[in-house]
Amino acid sequence: MEPEVARESVVEIVRSVWDSVLAMALFPSDTVLPIEEGITSCVQISGTWNGVVCARFSLPLARRSAGAMLDLGPSDLSQDDLRDALGELANMIGGNLKSLLPAPSTLTIPWVTTGDGYLVDFPHCELLTQVTMCGDDGTLTVTVLVARPHERGPVSRASGSPRSR
Repeated sequence: MEPEVARESVVEIVRSVWDSVLAMALFPSDTVLPIEEGITSCVQISGTWNGVVCARFSLPLARRSAGAMLDLGPSDLSQDDLRDALGELANMIGGNLKSLLPAPSTLTIPWVTTGDGYLVDFPHCELLTQVTMCGDDGTLTVTVLVARPHERGPVSRASGSPRSR
């Protein structure tokens, strides 16, 4: 039986990372808000528990969060700065979540998807929980997907909105 990942746990992890690392406040929303233009960063957890954690940022929140992390103005960020910072934020969320899951497990290096009209798809996974967080500059949706027990092969494929099949 797969462990449950409580919505409240994800909310607390995100709040803690944004508060302690970025000195920014994010608040949970009861609805999943669409993100028209954004960036998705993901990490995969493998071991006793297998799944993926994705963080989908609206572009304004992505730029403000990365700027706060790197002590740069949002307009001073290069694309590499933006990808590195958002990958590290997904890594922090995934690492904190991993500590709540059965050991042993490892975390992959984060990958970041940008561009127009992209889809990040994880065909061997199913949705475990999804949390939308809002701040002054936009929206962050964190999606936790679990690999189906009978399909432990690769769980990654590239989504603007992470989804499972």
